[in-house]
Amino acid sequence: MKTKILFLSICATIHLSVLAQRNVHWVHGLGGDTTSWLQFAGDFNGQRQIVTNTNNDYPTGDGVGGMVANIQTQIGGTAGGNSIGICHSMGGVAGRQLDVQNTGFFGGIITFGSPLRGARVVNNVNNGVASQYISNATSKLLQGPTGGIWGVFNGFFDLIGSRNINDFAGDNIINSVRNNLNLTPQTTNDLAEESGYNQGFYGNSTGTPKLVLWGNENSPIHVRLAAGSQNANEEQWVNAWNDARQFYGFKRDVCEIMKWTNFVLFPLWNWRANNWATGYNYLLDQSENEWANLIGGGFTYQQTVTEYVFVGTNLADYDNCIVAANGDPAQTQICQDTYFQWVTFQVTMFGRDPTDGLVPRRSQIAENTAWSSNADVRELVGNNHQEMRRSDLSRGELDAAFNGNRANGGLFIPTR
Repeated sequence: MKTKILFLSICATIHLSVLAQRNVHWVHGLGGDTTSWLQFAGDFNGQRQIVTNTNNDYPTGDGVGGMVANIQTQIGGTAGGNSIGICHSMGGVAGRQLDVQNTGFFGGIITFGSPLRGARVVNNVNNGVASQYISNATSKLLQGPTGGIWGVFNGFFDLIGSRNINDFAGDNIINSVRNNLNLTPQTTNDLAEESGYNQGFYGNSTGTPKLVLWGNENSPIHVRLAAGSQNANEEQWVNAWNDARQFYGFKRDVCEIMKWTNFVLFPLWNWRANNWATGYNYLLDQSENEWANLIGGGFTYQQTVTEYVFVGTNLADYDNCIVAANGDPAQTQICQDTYFQWVTFQVTMFGRDPTDGLVPRRSQIAENTAWSSNADVRELVGNNHQEMRRSDLSRGELDAAFNGNRANGGLFIPTR
């Protein structure tokens, strides 16, 4: 009996030893490099029993297939069943291809915010909508500061570090983004929402343990995403955004007051008030709604509304009718029925799907695809696309996975 217990104990020790022989390969996203996962790669290598810990630079300009080939070359053909791929954004799309076409390349795979059904924003970069979005935003925000006949507002350009309006043209900014991210036609075609490339993998299932993490950013999603891309304090950026909105509102209110002080200049001050109001309304909610539409996280729907509305042509006629009724309830009701009616009409409402500020949830989790059918799907509450590479919530999910508590327990890596 003692011999049997000893034998089982030795087998268990050997089994744990095999599990401990884990390699971890950190795969960055579009335009990333060795700095993308630097913090987590270093921290977990020091905390866990990791044999090989790679954090390489994989060029992303040759499409997903080119990135896959580069990963295989740098890692060495086949990572092996005891290797875990931890992939962000485009890296997760490449990881899926590796998993489907070379099953066993990774013994487990974790994706963070990966556009596994593509990214709408890429489509809108391709078709020019993103450029129009930027130009529209620039136009609305500059109406107030540059709309005066006095030179007092020229200092606005000093605040934003430029005196050239062309710096804010949508095409110029989009081209700059393309160059910085090496966003080539091949890569944009692969990453586009519901692209032929992506659809080619929807029906493929694998037995590889998977942990799919999706970010669900708080409003305003576009401001927080911008902060995350700079590794900046989100609340400071949100406060700065709100300060800008309040400034526009203050200038609008001043102009509203001024237009009543001198009727000769009423048209001028009214025009100025409307210019500032345009920027105020854009900062209040329009910009976030438009960004949500741009990334595929916004949608509109029709809702039936019934309201009691004035349908007469002159409100004075209604007032005269009420006076003539002289308090007689029956006559008053006739007045109301004449000039007011219940009207039913359709209004367009705006709704929003959860996103990480860049990729909608449905794409991050590869919704309704065979590949993710056996995945452990986890939400990163309040995390945006960039933030999830370093957040405490992401760290906790990785710890749980490495402890064997995620993705069917198949990613176990003991601590040192």
